[in-house]
Amino acid sequence: MKSKLLISVLLISSSFPTVSSANAASQQQYRYWSYWQKINSNWTYSTTGASHVPSDGAIEGWLFTISNSKNEKPTPPEISKSFSELCDATPIQAEKKRVGVVIDFGNVAYQPVGEKLPANLATCVLVPNEASGYEILALVSKVRVNQSGFVCGLNGYPETECGAKFDGSAQASVQKPSWLIWLINIGLAVVLLILISRRRNASQ
Repeated sequence: MKSKLLISVLLISSSFPTVSSANAASQQQYRYWSYWQKINSNWTYSTTGASHVPSDGAIEGWLFTISNSKNEKPTPPEISKSFSELCDATPIQAEKKRVGVVIDFGNVAYQPVGEKLPANLATCVLVPNEASGYEILALVSKVRVNQSGFVCGLNGYPETECGAKFDGSAQASVQKPSWLIWLINIGLAVVLLILISRRRNASQ
């Protein structure tokens, strides 16, 4: 009786992370650096690439994230600083523009195995009026690109990969269960102990 109860508890407990992992990824996704511009206080996903030439007063954003399904909107950077917060301390100069730049290294769940998540960056640059998004980025971060010019890494993150496949189910399987799962497991263990105690008392 005791062994059957223990097996039941283990099966119920182990099923929770398995279900979560199965729902984590239903399609192939990729990790990459997404490019954003802030327009009217809202982040807008850029489809033009870093050859885009921002104007004075613009805010450029870079976010390490994963590709979404066709029915999902891209997730914007979490840094929400305004242009005045970023650039008021930077003096205006003739023939140059001030541009705010933020680099969001993303969710810890997306980081490559064995790598550390760097601290996010938010700053202001003073650049020539014709400076592109890529030229601005290179002033505030060490940029690693591939042969096609695709931005692969910023400030050494990620270290080597470039647009790598992201297996959400595999990522979820190596993460620790949530506190809710731990509480459920503890509750099941208490029930098991109560049943064992009652069985012992009944046999005496």
